[in-house]
Amino acid sequence: MRWGLRALSFVLALCFATVACAQYYGGPLLFFPILASKIGTPVLIGSVSTGSGNSIPIPISSPIVGGQLVVAAFGPDAATCSSVSDGTNSYTKVNSATYGSDPADIEFWYNANPIAVASGNITCSTTAGNTAWLGIAAQVSGILTVSPLDANPTPVVNNSVTTSTSISSGVLAQAKEIVFGTVSINTTSNITVGAGFTQMVATGVHGGDSVSLEYQIVNATPSVTWNPSFASSKNAAVMGSFKGR
Repeated sequence: MRWGLRALSFVLALCFATVACAQYYGGPLLFFPILASKIGTPVLIGSVSTGSGNSIPIPISSPIVGGQLVVAAFGPDAATCSSVSDGTNSYTKVNSATYGSDPADIEFWYNANPIAVASGNITCSTTAGNTAWLGIAAQVSGILTVSPLDANPTPVVNNSVTTSTSISSGVLAQAKEIVFGTVSINTTSNITVGAGFTQMVATGVHGGDSVSLEYQIVNATPSVTWNPSFASSKNAAVMGSFKGR
């Protein structure tokens, strides 16, 4: 009887701690990893590197799963993305940057809690025509659906010709996050992946520019630095990190 009461007390204490921590952190208690969500490996859901016009449509080649983070990087030429939508879900801008006199050369958008979409396009509606179509989209599981964005450092722009760039997240808010970096360069050249990062797809090249989307899943809070390299060119880079559940 005494052992039964002790076991019951332990179970009740465990449940209380787990619920209390879930309410505070938006996820299960970290002392019990079996209950915690894991950040999944990002899945490429579409890319585009041909065409031009008043928008940049990324064809959805792998269906969007409801409730999982979707990110999209666009490389508009002489334009900016006024909005991004897949016809069902609207997206929020992380940041954008430009080199030279273009309105924008790299834009990074996300939706943390989309409704499922089987097919169609993730489209950047632009502010001007003659836009070179460059875009890459990916989806990842295990990310908070409410207030997921953490690090959003000031974009790094090199208006002078360089062969690399570097951007740092600053100290992260929590240990379990995924950090994305995206860069545009004004030459048609492959972009070499930054150390510790993984490239979502072979570099998109079109209209005299190139774009890359890369990621790193981290399990500690120190600052993360991303440093891709490329052929000598002007460039602009944006970084954003998202909190795991």
